[in-house]
Amino acid sequence: MQEMSVPSEKLPVLLPGASKRLTDLAAASPTPPPQSELHRFLDLVLCDGRYLQVLTTHPRYVADQLGFDLSAEAEAELRAKPLDQHLAGLYIERFQAIPGAIIIIVAAIIIIIAIAISRYSKETKAVVRDLSPRANSKL
Repeated sequence: MQEMSVPSEKLPVLLPGASKRLTDLAAASPTPPPQSELHRFLDLVLCDGRYLQVLTTHPRYVADQLGFDLSAEAEAELRAKPLDQHLAGLYIERFQAIPGAIIIIVAAIIIIIAIAISRYSKETKAVVRDLSPRANSKL
């Protein structure tokens, strides 16, 4: 039997809105949006993990140890705030959509569990009743 191949451009997309989503996906940049110098440096320090305690007090030393070219503006910004405030700013734009997705996933799991409990915890009742005179003698 011969296989028949059809170019993907000629296949119809049957999902509503799928062609627009595919066009948007094709037009999207394959790289994430660029981060500021401070965010790249904080990300590098977090991944390394050795210099977290001295990051806000001696940022130039940490940058030299990690081989990062840190500007004077970024150094001043690091010294201006404690580390926890910098970290909040670093990951707020990366994980903005996660809380909404988590809520949807948790709600879906709760609904599935509720359906399973309600379906399988009820006693099964006979749908058809036998009203014949010998109903008790039948198996």
